[in-house]
Amino acid sequence: MVQTARPVSPDQVTGGWYGQDDSQYQLFNHVNDASDATYIYYVAGSGQLCGFLLGSLTDPVSSTGHVVYIRGQLAYGNTATAYLYQGGTSIAVLGTVAADVAVTTRSYELSAAEANSITDYADLRVYIAAGAAQAGPYVHDIWMQVPDPAVNANVTAGNVAGATTVLVPAVAWTTGVYLYTPDVPVRAWVPISDPSVSVDVAFLDPPASLSATPIGDDRIDLSWSAVDGATVYDLERDGVTLYPPISGTFYSDTGLEAARTYTYRVRGRP
Repeated sequence: MVQTARPVSPDQVTGGWYGQDDSQYQLFNHVNDASDATYIYYVAGSGQLCGFLLGSLTDPVSSTGHVVYIRGQLAYGNTATAYLYQGGTSIAVLGTVAADVAVTTRSYELSAAEANSITDYADLRVYIAAGAAQAGPYVHDIWMQVPDPAVNANVTAGNVAGATTVLVPAVAWTTGVYLYTPDVPVRAWVPISDPSVSVDVAFLDPPASLSATPIGDDRIDLSWSAVDGATVYDLERDGVTLYPPISGTFYSDTGLEAARTYTYRVRGRP
């Protein structure tokens, strides 16, 4: 999935640029409607600029998939050059605009270094510079796409230290005891007659592997290797154990917050 931003306001017009109706009023409206019926073009003046502020985007926390699209066509035998700026800082020279006689969409993908240089996705601007003193190309549409923010999975290697016996206090619960530890509230129901006793709960070796795969912008799928003797698994996210315990070796964690890193641990128990 991607985010799309189109021009929302004019940024700079140094002269010579007009709309298809020969008006210089609100030129950004001529290049943000995805229509080939509207366009801008320059009449005269080498190097004359026409710039637009793009709509706000959310930082995708990624250096890939940053693409600017410009739809236009060659006119009067002259082209123009496009640039991407953040405020007054140059991000990239996008390249030649409208080199074909037919209306054509040209794409300009940013390098990882160029994408990483963006620090404010609400302040991106596209400039078109006239390439000759004579009349130039028609520019019909301008837009930029970046990925949606992705959930990042930070899997802790080694998981929870295992091969130990954890002594947990017994708590009275009608006809038995409810076993707990501070980090994992729910452990097991043990029907014993004396609620004052303590019970040893043996936790097994941790799984040999744990993998996490971001799915969309609000879900992470986790899987791990089976542990001999385990009937259930405790899965911990950011220090909090998810309940109830998981009987298999797969869990889909949903309802997550985009552009945030989550840390997971897992351990098996009888």
